[in-house]
Amino acid sequence: MTLAEYDQRWNALLSAWQALHRATDTPESAAAVRAAHGALRALGAYAVTCGEAQGSGRAAEESAALALAERMRADGVLAEAELEALRALAPRVRDLAAFTAYSESRDRACVLLVSQSLPGLWRMVQVLQDELRAQRPASFYFRRARRIAAGAAVVAAVFLAAQGARVAHGLWQDDGWRVTYFYSAELKRPLAVRGEPVLNRNYGARAPAFPIRHDRWSSRWDGRLQIEQADDYTFVVQANDGYRLYINDELLLDAWREQSWQGSFRKVSVRLDPGLHTVRVDHFDHFGDAAIRVRWSGGPIPRDTPLGAPQVRKP
Repeated sequence: MTLAEYDQRWNALLSAWQALHRATDTPESAAAVRAAHGALRALGAYAVTCGEAQGSGRAAEESAALALAERMRADGVLAEAELEALRALAPRVRDLAAFTAYSESRDRACVLLVSQSLPGLWRMVQVLQDELRAQRPASFYFRRARRIAAGAAVVAAVFLAAQGARVAHGLWQDDGWRVTYFYSAELKRPLAVRGEPVLNRNYGARAPAFPIRHDRWSSRWDGRLQIEQADDYTFVVQANDGYRLYINDELLLDAWREQSWQGSFRKVSVRLDPGLHTVRVDHFDHFGDAAIRVRWSGGPIPRDTPLGAPQVRKP
């Protein structure tokens, strides 16, 4: 069987399946009869595509479908009463085509015919679908693999484009931090650069950036701190796990070890004159949740202010 033949047969069964859903869902008995007859004709079209019957058109499809139903009855899929109900579908549809006044008895007959024919039609579709699945050509799986690969490529392209736009937006801004993420916990193998407005991130158990893993990574936050008024400034740091704080390349806080958020609290005060001062914070995560926060105060800066824009600018 070629892939085109398989598709043709599967589409015929799909048409029957859709017609059966219409017959099941409609509350109008005449419409249900017509939908059930449409499913029967679709099964006849399937039989024609399989070479079990010849010809085209309504009569050929009806004849092929009934011949298929005869085979199903011989195989024990259909009961004799169900086969008789299928034989009555075509005459009933032709009878409905003639305009007549509403008849309660005819309506009841349609309801009875639908209830007798639908179970057998559903079983026929299911049996034929199972038979067709067992005969799938190898090219079907190659096509599925190509489609999956193409879909994955589109998703990856969209994801990378979104990530690129987010990264570009963050780095385009002059205010804030430039953050470099490293694959290792020892500030080695930089793989991602981001722009962040303030130094206050709760990563949880997630990876900090693509393509960094979610554990055993590190980051370096670089910025230039603008001081407007000379004063003693206090910096308060908390992180999970370790961190180091540098100002003007001087190491002020060193807590480079595995630690919990609650046990990582440190603060330091330093005298700063007006102007730009380089500031750097290194951070690493060993395992589990990761987070880091730096607050500062002094001069015109109120207590517990997150360290970031507009006072911090990218280097």
